[in-house]
Amino acid sequence: MRKALIAIAVTINSLITVVQAQDSAKTLAYNAYDKKNWKVAETNFRQYLNTNTADTFAIYYLAMSQLQQSKYKDALNNFQSLNELDLQTGFKNELRFEQAKIYAAMNDTLKCLQLLAAAATDGASYQGRLKDTLFSRVRNSSQLAAIAEKYKENATPCLYDDRYKKLDFFIGTWDVYVGENYADKVAVDTVTKFYGGCSIDEKFQWLGSDYVGESISFYDNTSQRFRMCWAGKSGDIRNFEETYSSKDSIQLVAVTVSDSKRTLMHRRMTITYNPSDETLHEYIENSYDLGKTWEPDFDALFKKANH
Repeated sequence: MRKALIAIAVTINSLITVVQAQDSAKTLAYNAYDKKNWKVAETNFRQYLNTNTADTFAIYYLAMSQLQQSKYKDALNNFQSLNELDLQTGFKNELRFEQAKIYAAMNDTLKCLQLLAAAATDGASYQGRLKDTLFSRVRNSSQLAAIAEKYKENATPCLYDDRYKKLDFFIGTWDVYVGENYADKVAVDTVTKFYGGCSIDEKFQWLGSDYVGESISFYDNTSQRFRMCWAGKSGDIRNFEETYSSKDSIQLVAVTVSDSKRTLMHRRMTITYNPSDETLHEYIENSYDLGKTWEPDFDALFKKANH
């Protein structure tokens, strides 16, 4: 019995030693990779993978260590072993991109571009990474230029989708005029495009007063309408939703509460751009009877500012 227990203890200790060696190789591999010591990283990833053959990330970083050493065939074999797995799209695109670099280095332009295009089709946004020196041999390819444009579109889709551009005519710095013949300058409105073209930011400053207001406008994919969220210093908070739009005009309505009467109110804002003189007409009306009748509230002409 004692000999049996000793044998079991020896076996357990041996297993612990093996596990510790594996863990040590894994730690050494990732530490070496972080320090860009590619040869040491490769050696330790190989050792670790001898008994951990299904560790996807270890295989990937082994291949990357080999790629950094220009061991293209070895790296390609390891990347291709991962292709057979059911991987998430993002990881699959990473594999495609790294394999494309290898094929570029091996002068296989066709396979390089095929992989880059497949990643673009699956939503990759690697435009900046195409500057890698390994792509120098395909740099002047018209197909690569098209792939780069698709990467850019994937990164900033709003810049390529007309639904997000309904209010682009509002962008600019405007002097705001009211009164008879719009003779009185009363405010300055600064409107810019933010966040890769997905939203428009407005900052409104009333002259001769400390009143300021700000809005953010964007196309809402859920409702398939444009929205404008306005917040003024006086507590005038409005959530507008598009009810009509054309090439140079948009109408939005907010359901809110009257500032003075404290009753339910609909607020309708119509913004119309005149391209012939580059002016905007903003007209705001209020309704207290669920839209049956409307009272004018704000009538202004916006002119492009020179300041």
